[in-house]
Amino acid sequence: MVKVKVLYFSFLLIIWGVDGWINPITFIYSVFGLRSPKSLDTYILTNLPDNPCSLSYGMEVAAWPPYSQQMFFLYYKTCDAILDRNIFRRKPYIRYDYAYEDHWYCVIIFDRDKKGLDNGEYFLHYLGCNIDGYDLKRGMMWDEFVLMRYIPPKPPQEDGYHRIVFAVYLQSDYLPEDISNIRSRDYFNIRIWMRRQPILFCGPIAAVQMQTNYL
Repeated sequence: MVKVKVLYFSFLLIIWGVDGWINPITFIYSVFGLRSPKSLDTYILTNLPDNPCSLSYGMEVAAWPPYSQQMFFLYYKTCDAILDRNIFRRKPYIRYDYAYEDHWYCVIIFDRDKKGLDNGEYFLHYLGCNIDGYDLKRGMMWDEFVLMRYIPPKPPQEDGYHRIVFAVYLQSDYLPEDISNIRSRDYFNIRIWMRRQPILFCGPIAAVQMQTNYL
């Protein structure tokens, strides 16, 4: 019995040290399906799935005239659609239906396919944090802490199609707004940046993706 307990707690310690921050108690709850998304006992940074559309339920990215040439909604049914890059020439409206009103969120828009990027690196189109869950649930991202202002996708003419991802991360607390600004859009590593912050992040908890090219 003692050996079983030792092996069990050793396993929990291993899990704790795996890429991210994991509370063993919450891990047990998640194994048995008891963990609520509202419980903030666990903060895990995961790799972006090869298919971000697997995280698209409850998330919507919208383009509205006159800020766009046409009205379009990017969500789970249209995820990974091939779109004209000018549809999102202005910062889109982003909504996440499962956001909790007493939590903070971070939204990141990035290009997965710019040439010269290493694994885990992206070209950054936008980064905004301290988005109140009440606002995110209603698509009202007006008072966020903008660390990198939005620029629209514009893949080089010779590159073909680029995958543009809109991702939502959960914050453990309000991110202090006296932190250093991000110096460059190029070669941005989300996981490394988040681990350097004074708070924890979980996610991506939601994401949608589009494809676009120069034309």
